[in-house]
Amino acid sequence: MKRYHNEASRPRQRIMSRISVSDFLRHYNPLAPLPICSTISQHGFLYGLKRYLKDDSYNMVQNVDSPYRIEVGEDGLPCVNASGLIKLLARPTGIQRRMRSEHSRRFLSVFRKWEEQSTSNDENEDNNASPTMGLLQLIPVEIRFMIFSFVEDIVDLCCLSSTHRTLLELGQEVFKRRFCALSPEWSWIGHRIICFDRGIYPDTAPKGLYTEAEVTEITRWVQEHDPEELGRGADLRYYYGMREGGGELDTDKNLSMISSRKSMDALTERVERALKAGLGNEWTKADSARIDALFHMPINYVFTYYATQPWVIYNLSKGEYIRADAFFPPKEGTAIYDALALTEYKTGLGEILMSRIIWADHGPYSDRWVHDLPSWAGDRFEIAPLDCKPTLDSTVNNGIWADVSAASRNLGCYVISGTVIEGKTYVTAR
Repeated sequence: MKRYHNEASRPRQRIMSRISVSDFLRHYNPLAPLPICSTISQHGFLYGLKRYLKDDSYNMVQNVDSPYRIEVGEDGLPCVNASGLIKLLARPTGIQRRMRSEHSRRFLSVFRKWEEQSTSNDENEDNNASPTMGLLQLIPVEIRFMIFSFVEDIVDLCCLSSTHRTLLELGQEVFKRRFCALSPEWSWIGHRIICFDRGIYPDTAPKGLYTEAEVTEITRWVQEHDPEELGRGADLRYYYGMREGGGELDTDKNLSMISSRKSMDALTERVERALKAGLGNEWTKADSARIDALFHMPINYVFTYYATQPWVIYNLSKGEYIRADAFFPPKEGTAIYDALALTEYKTGLGEILMSRIIWADHGPYSDRWVHDLPSWAGDRFEIAPLDCKPTLDSTVNNGIWADVSAASRNLGCYVISGTVIEGKTYVTAR
C-alpha cells in the first residue's frame, strides 16, 4: 500500500461502503515503522564505561530540574535502555499498538456488577451480529469516522464506541488523536540532565551545574535527613534518590489518557443510572471487553518517533547540535527516520547523547579519548527532526546554531560501535 506523508498529498478516493475499517485506518497512519536490527547479543557501546564509573550495578540519568530519573544500563550493558532517554527529549510523531498487548482487567469489579444483571454470558456475542449497528451498518466507514470526530465528550465517545466491535475500532482511533498524551513527567525538553556515578558532590559536579543557593540547599537537605551520611556517601545520587515526589520512570510506558480516572467515574455513573432506569440493552461481557480496551490504551499503545528528516540532538545550553546521520548514514532510499532505531551493533541516537553527558568525580567521560571536547553534562536538550529546529535563545551563541557533529563523531569512533567515518565502520572492543 502506498503511504503519504500528509493528507494534502493523498489522492481523493471514491467513498465505498465495502472499504474495511482496518484498511481505512491504515490510510490514516501513513508512516511505516523501520526495522530495528538487534541480531548481536552484545552491546558494543561506551568501551570502558564500567571501569570509568564506580557503580557497577546500573547507570542512571538524572533530571536536575525535577525529582525524576531513568535507568539506562544494568548488568554489564551500559546503555541497554538509551532509547528511554530519547523518549524524554523528543516529541512523539505518532502512536501505534504494541506488538504484544499487556492487557489487564483493572475495572473488573465494576464490570462484573453490571454483568450480573445480564442474562447473556457470551463474551463474543456481537462477532456475527452486523445488523446490531442498525443504519450505521449502511453508512460508509468514512462517514462513520466523521460522526465520531464530532463527538467531543469523552464519555459520549466511550459509550458510542462500546456498542459494537466495529465502532470500537473507530473510537480507538479518535481516542488516540484526542485524549492520549505524553505524561507530564515524561517531557524533559529544556531540563538539565546528567549521568553521574556515586561519589559526585555539588562541588565536584560540572562547573555551573548548581548555583551557590542550590549547593547550600542540597547540603542542608542531607544534614536534615541523614546527617550521618554527610561526607561518607550522601552524594548527589543519594540526594536525588531519597527526595519525595519523584523517583525512577518506567521508560516503556510514557503514554497517558487525559482525565482517564475522572472519565471512568462519569461513565460508571451514567451506565448505572441507565441500568437502574431500565434503559437500553443489558450489559454483557462483550461490553466490558470493549470499555476495558478503550481505557487501557495507555498500556496497549506506544508512541512512535518517525520523521521524514534525520533526527538531531540540540543542546539548548550551548547552541550546538549533532546530526544522527553523521554517525550512522541511512541506507540509500531511506524516506522515514526513526529516532529509536538501532544499528546492527545496538547503538543509536541515545548512545550519541550519553557519550557527552556522562560525568565522574574526575571529569567528563569523553576526556579519556578526545581532549578539549566540551562536556554536555548538566545541559538542556531537545531532540527533533532536522526540519523542526528549535529556536535558540539570543543570549546563547548569539542565537546561531553550530554543527558539532564532526567533533562528536571523533569521540564516537572510539566508544560507539557502528560509527561511520569516510565509509569506515568503527567497532569498539567488547
